Amino acid sequence: MVEVDRQVLPRPWDEFCLENRIRLHAVIGYENEVKNIKVWPAGGIIARGIERGEYLSTDTIVESTSGNFGEGLAWVVERLLVLAPDFPIKRVLAVVPRSLQPGKIARLRANKRIELEFADNAVHAMKWAEDLARRHGYWYTQQYWNPDNPDSYMDIGTEIARQLPELGILVCGVGSGGTFSGTVLSLKEAFKNRARPHRLHCVAVAVEPYGSVGGVRTEIGLHLGGKPGLPWRMLADDVNYVGLHESLTFSAALWQHAPDDPGKK
Repeated sequence: MVEVDRQVLPRPWDEFCLENRIRLHAVIGYENEVKNIKVWPAGGIIARGIERGEYLSTDTIVESTSGNFGEGLAWVVERLLVLAPDFPIKRVLAVVPRSLQPGKIARLRANKRIELEFADNAVHAMKWAEDLARRHGYWYTQQYWNPDNPDSYMDIGTEIARQLPELGILVCGVGSGGTFSGTVLSLKEAFKNRARPHRLHCVAVAVEPYGSVGGVRTEIGLHLGGKPGLPWRMLADDVNYVGLHESLTFSAALWQHAPDDPGKK
């Protein structure tokens, strides 16, 4: 976690933070071997699934993904096969929307552990992954409903609370909702005895091109088959929708603060 230099933020955030004396800190979650924060939930979901025997009788994990979680699953499987060559899971079948960015598709195709299936949209990808698992007996990790997803982020919230005991506002992006749910749950537990004036305000940020959440973030998308979604909506005090350009501009500013020393990350 690093403190952000407010003066190099893009407008209007630089002026707003300076005028209101807001101190910003960023969790640099992509600073790992594969530059992918999704190795956290992928590792947690696979570890808990192994304990429950969900990997038995198949060589395939299937999951709907926009790319990052699929890569995270493949990375964890690859490491498991190095440690235990007889581990039965050999491939990740990633079901992705046809609209996925070409760069992400190319990266997934370049991964030797990943095979691709295409669906019309994100919601159809979830239905298709579930159907493939049912018909072929694949291990469906169900990232959008699996409680092991947010549980994998609990330590992040605990560490934020330790380093920033006076934290006032948490802003976190949402995809499956795992990062937001796990981090906020652990922060609320850590801060439950704070005085009310110091109550933590939690904001979810959804990156969508037309200003409204669609696909997997809708109530329909997160309740397919009667399965409840992860609790991020109930935990969020506000939900803000931003476009891709706005998200990338702000993210690029935060990336300038990634420390060179791995021991400081």
